[in-house]
Amino acid sequence: GHGRVVVDALEDLQLYGRLVIADADASKAGQLFQAAYKIELLDNWNSLPADVHVAIGDNAARGHVIARALQEGRRLVAVVHSRAVLSRHSAVGDGSFVAANAVIGPAVRIGVGVIVNHGAIVDHDCMVGSYSHIGPNASLGGGCVIEDGVLVGAGATVLPGCRIGKSSIVAAGAVVVSDVGDGVTVMGVPAR
Repeated sequence: GHGRVVVDALEDLQLYGRLVIADADASKAGQLFQAAYKIELLDNWNSLPADVHVAIGDNAARGHVIARALQEGRRLVAVVHSRAVLSRHSAVGDGSFVAANAVIGPAVRIGVGVIVNHGAIVDHDCMVGSYSHIGPNASLGGGCVIEDGVLVGAGATVLPGCRIGKSSIVAAGAVVVSDVGDGVTVMGVPAR
């Protein structure tokens, strides 16, 4: 599913001429993706371009494939939809994705392989750790720290200055009002 969103952004940026779709599932090799792109087998790294973007929604799986791509000498490419809004004072890490209508404020630092989904807001002075996913319409208040491998669900809100620990999950619609430890799942309003 996430691959469709990334392809949409690449087509919007008119980069579809250089696009190669690869999947680890051998049964998909040779099939058409979105009726336009022939799927290559991911294990055939030699057929892939030097520049790659890993379009996998699952944080751990995305991190694993990115590590392999880097081992194979590939360069990670960030993809930012033309309808996303990024402060010129922000930094988006290699291999990250910023979807349409997302807003990235000033002094924001986005790590490697992060997804900032449709309509998400990452306010000023936030840090989003590598291989995290900020869901559709989620909102991070100013000065938040999101550690590596975090999922902030659709429509969730993290109030300013809160820290979300490594590999934690903030459920869809939750409102985080205080720090969350590592490996914790929180939900509700306020999030518990």
